[in-house]
Amino acid sequence: SNTIFEKYQTFARNIEIQKNPNLKWCPNPKCSVVISISKGKSTIKCPKCNTMVCTKCNQEAHPKMSCDEAIKNVFKDL
Repeated sequence: SNTIFEKYQTFARNIEIQKNPNLKWCPNPKCSVVISISKGKSTIKCPKCNTMVCTKCNQEAHPKMSCDEAIKNVFKDL
């Protein structure tokens, strides 16, 4: 059916994105854009929502903070 085929296409696309180190999902929960990472850049701006993204940890950009510290901050209130 069309519904099953659409689910298959979405699943296949998600796997391809996960396997490609140059593609990342925007970390903004209200955005669903895949961002292409440029080599040598530490941050990149999402073309849809303008969120600045850290290319190392795929969290929102975190100047003056390590990736580990930024990730801990995300989960500290959970």
